[in-house]
Amino acid sequence: NADADNIARYVRATDTWTSLFAGGANSNVNDILVLDDGRMVIVGAFTSIGGTAANRVAIWDGSTITALGSGFNGECYTVRYDYNNNYLYFGGTFTTANGVTVNRIAQYDLVAGTFGDLDSGANSDVRSIYITTNGNLLVGGDFTSIGDPGVTAYYMAYYNLSTDTWSKLTTGTSGANTGTNGAVYSITLGDNNKIYIGGNFTQVAGRDANSVAWRYFSEPSWHPMGQGLTGGSGIPVEYMVWDDVLQKLLISGRFT
Repeated sequence: NADADNIARYVRATDTWTSLFAGGANSNVNDILVLDDGRMVIVGAFTSIGGTAANRVAIWDGSTITALGSGFNGECYTVRYDYNNNYLYFGGTFTTANGVTVNRIAQYDLVAGTFGDLDSGANSDVRSIYITTNGNLLVGGDFTSIGDPGVTAYYMAYYNLSTDTWSKLTTGTSGANTGTNGAVYSITLGDNNKIYIGGNFTQVAGRDANSVAWRYFSEPSWHPMGQGLTGGSGIPVEYMVWDDVLQKLLISGRFT
């Protein structure tokens, strides 16, 4: 086993693990994204990585680690890449990005090298971001209000890039009917343009749904997925991804 310090590389040809770079990270690495040019975007709870001071976000080009300004003032859970517009999107607990007030979700322009907010952000943590083909966002987390003025959207919301506005993903008008009754840890798009959500909830839009649910992108009605996922200790569903090859939804979490 190699000393890796929160970040490691697996070499499939030799079936071995190695450290990615000397020094590793001094705290959690939560997500890693590889850009088209091969650079790696790394986010987490760290304040130092590879011997370089970097507050919870850094870019590694294979030899040099670069901080993105002063980074985030709180933990970053996720990073996603909009290759059509050359934007990075980040979600987490942070409220500022390189000194800019963003409130838990931020956009980074890879060309200009600047951070910006998304209509004033969310009132609590953003845990999951999915970028649609037109550059709009599906977002899940712990929030109950998002945007300015605040849109009531319990734990999930939709962001329109062209209008810089947020909207809820249900037809409900108050409380948990505007989303779920617990945090959404993962949100993704799958077969036949279906939105899938997973997390720590038992209802969506007022309908029983244990930890997982789906709806068509173009239709407002949410549906449970059988009896759902239960039985574990902790967060039932923490991550999900649609596999186009297998034509299956892959889910991880603490369920039995």
